[in-house]
Amino acid sequence: MKKSLLFVLGFLLLFSCLSYGGNEPINKSTLDLQGMCARGAKSFFNDRYPKREYVPGIEDSFSYTNHYNRNLDKCFILVSEHHGSGSGEDTIINDSLLLYDVYEQKELATLSAGPHRLGDKNIPEALFTSSGKLGKKTDFDKFIKSYMEEQETVVVLS
Repeated sequence: MKKSLLFVLGFLLLFSCLSYGGNEPINKSTLDLQGMCARGAKSFFNDRYPKREYVPGIEDSFSYTNHYNRNLDKCFILVSEHHGSGSGEDTIINDSLLLYDVYEQKELATLSAGPHRLGDKNIPEALFTSSGKLGKKTDFDKFIKSYMEEQETVVVLS
């Protein structure tokens, strides 16, 4: 029992170190900054997306992930919004991903998919950045990766 517990704890420690992915070792100040970012992101999310009353025929769901970027020394939050109304095949859906700088309270980019009906094959997508430039989902993925992962450079859409 003791050996299996130690094995599991060792595996979890190894996995957390491997999944960290940074070039620098984790230190107390990095963990403190990550913790501050997590608390700031939670507060940001709760302020912008308060719990809502259930309304029949309306489906709203919101979630987020946050990241403290050591290279930029900033905290970012990626919010996922899902809005649906109607029922069955007549359900109209709007989905969005929004990237914010938590402490500057600034929206950096939005990817919107919709409105579309449930089951549609061709879903309209639109990408907006803080500079107003448009692009595709692949551009958005590259753009947010430079904020939500440790990278040497930040991607700028042209």
